[in-house]
Amino acid sequence: REVLRSQDPQYLQHYLQRNEFCVDGLLTLAEHFRSQQSHEQAFQLVRRAVYAFECGLNSAFSPFADTGVGPCGKRPRVALRLGSEPDWPGWSWLRALWMHLQGLAGQGMHRTALEVCKLLMAATLPRDPVHILPWCDFLCLRSKRYDDVARFAAFLASEYGFVPDADGSRHILRADLVMPNFAYSLALAGFMKAGAPPDAAALNEVGLADVTKGLLAGGGAAAADEEGDEGAAPSGSAAHAQLMRALFVFPLALRPLLEEAGVSLHGSPPAGSPSREPWVNLLAQPPFSDAANFRHVRHGNAHGRLCAAYAKRCGSLW
Repeated sequence: REVLRSQDPQYLQHYLQRNEFCVDGLLTLAEHFRSQQSHEQAFQLVRRAVYAFECGLNSAFSPFADTGVGPCGKRPRVALRLGSEPDWPGWSWLRALWMHLQGLAGQGMHRTALEVCKLLMAATLPRDPVHILPWCDFLCLRSKRYDDVARFAAFLASEYGFVPDADGSRHILRADLVMPNFAYSLALAGFMKAGAPPDAAALNEVGLADVTKGLLAGGGAAAADEEGDEGAAPSGSAAHAQLMRALFVFPLALRPLLEEAGVSLHGSPPAGSPSREPWVNLLAQPPFSDAANFRHVRHGNAHGRLCAAYAKRCGSLW
């Protein structure tokens, strides 16, 4: 701990020469190299830290074994009893996996990073101390696992132990109704899976009931019962309806998304667009004009941060 507190890279390197598999030392030095833009050196240190943890596991352990009991029986048997104290030994393990995920994604290995993401979700949800949920949909899109976005949106709450409030009045039925990144990525997954530009003619098939499905009291359960293909990304008019629903529930995400995508707010609409209005005029109308006020009473600030983070991470995909 004295070595870690010193924040001296040379002192730390000398220490690691004598203690090659000190996990906290490896991760601290990796963060130093990453701050110096030496990403390859940082990634090698993180890999060594993950290897050190793997060596400490029982030879009979498998992260793919199901619990087999309870409402989350399909959840892998890796759930952690998360501690609250700073010196809880599990933080180093989570930190190593988190940095490993970032290193994999930074090198373009998004499919492998997605598997690490699933492991972290199984180990930590519903608490999510490493904030892995804002990464899940992005990794699914980059690894072209479009149907996985739909499966996470539909079944995340039931499979990973999310429960109703203490008074039993609220249930988290779908991730795309509570997190803006899932709401927008579910629509984007449908468009990307089609492999062709969105069909504007399909907008004529979208009705009000399609957009508001799951938003009204008790509608979430009804939507779950009515939809027979919850494990697949939406297609055709369903993808347009999902995007409209995302814009209606989380309007704060639109402007940063347009900016990150390089769209000119004052430019004319592209050829083939059903709208003749520039974006600046559309943004001046509700709910986008008062998007800062049109938000959740309790979680509005969190949604605002999630919208900004989603635009930074996925804006180029749009």
